[in-house]
Amino acid sequence: MKLKPLKKAFKCKFNWSDDYEGRIIYAENHSKARYKYWIEVESYDHTELLNVRAKRSKENDLYPPILHPMTKNLNEELKNIILHTSGLNYGLIQYRNRYVIDSNNKNANYLVELGIMDKADVSNLMGGSCMFYLTNLGIEIAQSYMPKTI
Repeated sequence: MKLKPLKKAFKCKFNWSDDYEGRIIYAENHSKARYKYWIEVESYDHTELLNVRAKRSKENDLYPPILHPMTKNLNEELKNIILHTSGLNYGLIQYRNRYVIDSNNKNANYLVELGIMDKADVSNLMGGSCMFYLTNLGIEIAQSYMPKTI
């Protein structure tokens, strides 16, 4: 069975910009990709939509996530904590690994019990709060929620 992409990728650029490789835009078809790109950059370049070209970029398509087996044990609230801790709730790239909350928080402590998070005792620095961070398993689980390229 062939996977269907969640989002189709197109490399978009202006006709006259041969030295520029283009920007990846996710859209349903060429026309919509061209329009999205034009809307994003039109205010800078004051160019017409006719000057935008879009080329299909299948290698950058996004496919449904392949979930880690442990995600079956996690409800939506726990999933959101994991994604928030890693910063993946804002995009496709992990840019942090910390979650500061009361040290008695039941959700964070449950994730520690599962081995998904660990806690750093810095309570004297944070006025009684505790910093939790993802273990390697936690990072793996967080990344499994993200769409993939093939």
